[in-house]
Amino acid sequence: MKKIIYLLSLVFFGCSHPDIIVCAGNSLTQGQGAIKSYPEQLQKLVKGEVHNDGIGRQTTEQMAESRMVDDWYDKGSRCILVAWEVGNDIYFHGHPIEAVKRFEKYCNDYRAKGWIVIALTLSPRKGSVKYQLQLDTANSLLRVNHSSYCDELVDLKADPRLSKITLKYWNEDSIHLNDSGYAVVAELVSRAIKKLPPK
Repeated sequence: MKKIIYLLSLVFFGCSHPDIIVCAGNSLTQGQGAIKSYPEQLQKLVKGEVHNDGIGRQTTEQMAESRMVDDWYDKGSRCILVAWEVGNDIYFHGHPIEAVKRFEKYCNDYRAKGWIVIALTLSPRKGSVKYQLQLDTANSLLRVNHSSYCDELVDLKADPRLSKITLKYWNEDSIHLNDSGYAVVAELVSRAIKKLPPK
C-alpha cells in the first residue's frame, strides 16, 4: 500500500524519481522519547523522500523477517537504507559478535537488492556494566568491518555530543534520545548521504 501511494504521487505531481531514504531500526529510529524522530528531522536536511520504518523493541532478525523496507524500493530512484540496530539484539540475546553478524547480513542482503546502505554505530544507553562492554564490543566490530557490509558508516559514539549520556541529548530514561539528540543523528546521517555518489 505504501508503495502504491508513493507511485501515485509521482504520477499526480509529475515528479522525477526522488531519492528514497528508508530509516530502519528499533525505538530509537521510531523516535521514542522525543517529539521529532531523527527521520522526521532528516527530511528537512536532504532532498528526497524519507520514510520511518522504526518499530519499538524490534531486533535485527525481526527487521529482516518483516521486509518492510522492500515496499519502498523503486528501480528508478537512488534507494538508501539507513540501518540502526544491534542494541536490541544484544539486549535480548546477549551475544554482540552474533548480533553484529546478523546486522551485517541484513545490510548485505539489501545491498544485493540494489539498496545503498548507511549503517550507524550504537549510541550509549543505560544498562549493566556487562551490557556496556557488549555495546563497546559491537561498536568496535561495526567500525572494523564496515566496508564489507555498508557504503557509509555513521559513527554516533565517536561524535562528542553522543559519546556519553547527558540530559542535553538524552531522554530521562537514558536509553532514548530527545529532540536535540535525534537532531544530531539526523545531521550526521545527512552528511553521510551527501557523500554518496549520484545514481
